[in-house]
Amino acid sequence: MSDISLPAAIVIVVALLVLAFGLYLLRGGRLRSLDLQLLKGLFSTKWSIDTRSSKIDPKESQPTEVIDEQCAAHQVLKWLQDKINKTDGCYVITESRHENARTAANLYTRLNGEIIATCFFESPDYGRGDFATTVTVGTKFVRITSSDMCNEDITKTVVARFSEFPCTAQLAIVPANVEISKIGGIFCKFPDKSCLAFIALNNVQDNAFNRGLVFYGVIAEQLFRYYDGFVARYSCR
Repeated sequence: MSDISLPAAIVIVVALLVLAFGLYLLRGGRLRSLDLQLLKGLFSTKWSIDTRSSKIDPKESQPTEVIDEQCAAHQVLKWLQDKINKTDGCYVITESRHENARTAANLYTRLNGEIIATCFFESPDYGRGDFATTVTVGTKFVRITSSDMCNEDITKTVVARFSEFPCTAQLAIVPANVEISKIGGIFCKFPDKSCLAFIALNNVQDNAFNRGLVFYGVIAEQLFRYYDGFVARYSCR
């Protein structure tokens, strides 16, 4: 992997710690919304805290990070590192919009089990070049989007195209007035319950230099569980 400057590394670490804490609050019901913008210039986040109750159940078990190098998520991450020649650490950082696209294309060929791909900032219709067409048989794939990005015609087109996918594919449309944290990414839970996440870190100054982050573990699991909570309510039947 190419060297990362110390300031950039610090920003990424702080962002992940803040994200982990925010997801903890979401899980406990105290965080009503989370507007996260990672590395858009630097890093910012906007939370809305539910102050109606400050009580936290001390018996509530918290996830403990266990590094299992035999789990499917770790194996796919190591495969991706070799594939794109970034072999350091337990994560992958991409450096450009092109690398983000290449990473997504590669991941779709190896992910299996349950996949949730978010699409909040563009149309969910990627045409015949949709990378998700390579998702394998037996995998459950859901693309979750917002109603302000998906009108009736787009919905019909995407649902029809998904019926041709080799995997089980669904479209989930969250109404624009529903509070949801909009993070662009791919979130996978493998059959062995391990989880992998790929987050796009948009650069508002120049999207050609968009970065991305691929990682696995507890944070990846919490992100999958968060978006999975919207899937059952808003999937197109």
